[in-house]
Amino acid sequence: MTRALVGFLFLILLACATPRRAAAAEGYDGCSGFITSLPAVIATEGTWCLKQDLATAITSGYAIRINSNNVTIDCNGFKVGGLTAGPDTAADGIVAFNQSHVTVRNCSVRGFNTGIWLNASSATSAGDHLVEDNRIDGNTHYGLNISGDGSIVRRNLVTNSGGTANCCQVVGIYVGYSVYVLDNTIDGVVSTPSYARGIEAGLDSASISGNRISGVTGAGAPSAIVASSSDHLTIRDNHLLGDGSTGTYGIYCSDSSPIAKDNEVNGFASGISYCTDAGGNDSF
Repeated sequence: MTRALVGFLFLILLACATPRRAAAAEGYDGCSGFITSLPAVIATEGTWCLKQDLATAITSGYAIRINSNNVTIDCNGFKVGGLTAGPDTAADGIVAFNQSHVTVRNCSVRGFNTGIWLNASSATSAGDHLVEDNRIDGNTHYGLNISGDGSIVRRNLVTNSGGTANCCQVVGIYVGYSVYVLDNTIDGVVSTPSYARGIEAGLDSASISGNRISGVTGAGAPSAIVASSSDHLTIRDNHLLGDGSTGTYGIYCSDSSPIAKDNEVNGFASGISYCTDAGGNDSF
């Protein structure tokens, strides 16, 4: 083996051993600015990045509030934390109200009332959001709450939502209006005083596809997927795992408008309820 070839192979091994976070730092050249402390307000468009874990003890308000269209929050794998506020916190993690073209990616958001909340007061008042590749853990009310036409929620990991005695309903991912919910993993949605839902779609959401949901427990008919007032919704290729408890639902629709196809529903008292069964669903 020549010396040149040995050197080439060593460079390949070194690249493979480089930590993921260091690799993420290579993208800092594209940042418009950096978020260095919490709480923070983003008032101008651009890409705003984290270079380190950040935390706040506020018990109300927002850790990061976005007050502009065309904003990207890229945490580069770092944390936005609110655990020190305690389980009764009313503070939310990353929020935007009636803004459009908001992207939140590569963030670890932990210990808030709602982890990421991109709100639209109507289908056209905001939208075209992208929420991807985030780790959402230990939020007490909603993990993700995303609304606005044309939005995409994909490849997020949502874990340990709820679990407190003082909060209301608990939802891993809630979406409103025409939103695509694709390839997310939700594990652990617990509500003692009210209902628990893995994914809830309202107001004409577009698609819930390729998601994995488990560990949805609590009062009020725990359900892996709920479609409420969601015309034109397709629920497809999801893998849902329950614990066999009485009163649980795999997929629950408020009427027959949503279409359920090719889902695997395992361990629920009711597999698929009221949706239009388009075939290929396995309930056992």
